[in-house]
Amino acid sequence: MSRFSRQARIQLQQGVALVISMILLAVISLLSISAMRATNIDSRIAANYQHKQLSFQAAESVFVKLTSDRPQVLTPTATSGPIKTIDYISFAATNGQPAVSADLNLTFIRESAPGEYKLSGYSMDIKTLIYRADAYGEVDGSNTRTHNRETLLLVDNRDLERSLSDEKQ
Repeated sequence: MSRFSRQARIQLQQGVALVISMILLAVISLLSISAMRATNIDSRIAANYQHKQLSFQAAESVFVKLTSDRPQVLTPTATSGPIKTIDYISFAATNGQPAVSADLNLTFIRESAPGEYKLSGYSMDIKTLIYRADAYGEVDGSNTRTHNRETLLLVDNRDLERSLSDEKQ
């Protein structure tokens, strides 16, 4: 009798190994699919962060160019209203990096009184023109856009030269 029950048990167990291996295969497949999705999301996050940094740097490059010796920009007056310069800064795509560009909006705020502002720590009898500069950095092929704003004091070089020559005398 014990022989019959052993054969009955063996027949009942046939296919159990197949069912267990199929369940394990399904669990491993689900784990690998979720790991691939997490990796894909991490890649998107990294790419978005990189695009955000590129657009920020493009917008900051506007201020570097604007405050250089040769800004190559029209400066608005009290009557002209804001001046918008499209693609004030533009960098072509290179080696896997997307192209970036930046626009500039320059708005005249007011003219300061002579000596109101110190330049490099010195109070000079110079009028300065005060502008609000808005830079918009953008990465081509994405929705990434960065807005940076600064207040700029621009000095007419003739006033500066006159003030410096007055101080030397």
